[in-house]
Amino acid sequence: MPPIPTDLPCLRCGYNLRTLSPTASCPECNLPITDSQTYAAAHPSTLRRPTRLLLACLLLIANELTYFITLFAALLLNLFHTAIPNETFEILSATNPTLQALLLPPITFLLWTSGPTPTPAARIRRYLWLPTAPLYALLLLLTAAFSLYQASLPSPVMRFMELSSFLTAAHRFLFLFILLAAWLHFSNIARLQRKPFLRHLTTTLAAAGFLYSLLALLLSLRSALTPLATSLPVIGLVSAAVLHFITHLTAALLLFPLFAHLAWKARASAPQSPFVLSASPND
Repeated sequence: MPPIPTDLPCLRCGYNLRTLSPTASCPECNLPITDSQTYAAAHPSTLRRPTRLLLACLLLIANELTYFITLFAALLLNLFHTAIPNETFEILSATNPTLQALLLPPITFLLWTSGPTPTPAARIRRYLWLPTAPLYALLLLLTAAFSLYQASLPSPVMRFMELSSFLTAAHRFLFLFILLAAWLHFSNIARLQRKPFLRHLTTTLAAAGFLYSLLALLLSLRSALTPLATSLPVIGLVSAAVLHFITHLTAALLLFPLFAHLAWKARASAPQSPFVLSASPND
């Protein structure tokens, strides 16, 4: 029989079965390809676990909104209360990374079990996101704790300032890999659901997020390597801040709500696959 000419995600693990023989089995989980073909023919372009995708999007929206709430709270305190101690601002700045670290494990579980995620996203999920996410969450917690500890000191300590900058640069470096994995996952869902606008929006926001994260990483490295510098490049700071604000605002108000709506519609229209309840022997 001729090989499969189009994208076909495996029902059990999400591996892309394109170019394989219909009489073979999935190379990742050994599920017969005919099972995936039969279900795809009866339920085209369906999500395997739309409820999990919906919950993940809601958690992502909550995380983004918390970021804006803490940002505006810090701005309001700075404008109307000049006598607020520095510890208050440090607590506000540590809120968002702490929340990210706490939400990352459930978001990771919900996203990577919501499928379908054909290759290369299936391989990225296994070999890139899963090892990176726990380390990223740990660095976020360390950065937040270190900022709070540094704010409690009577005067800044140069060694602590350098270490804090290196921790910030490390978690921003890891965020680039997480952003790549998330882009592959969401863009593949949009493609398989035949939503070109959603796919293009995902790619655009991922590119903007990669750019501002790279700028922020370079600024953090410069701050760590030259702690005595009185100021950082204004163009770099403004560019990173503007891209960061626009990307997070668009993701919170447009991208994640659209994916949540997509998952909500899939919950009502698509039955659960009979094969996804059995775990893959390789997972």
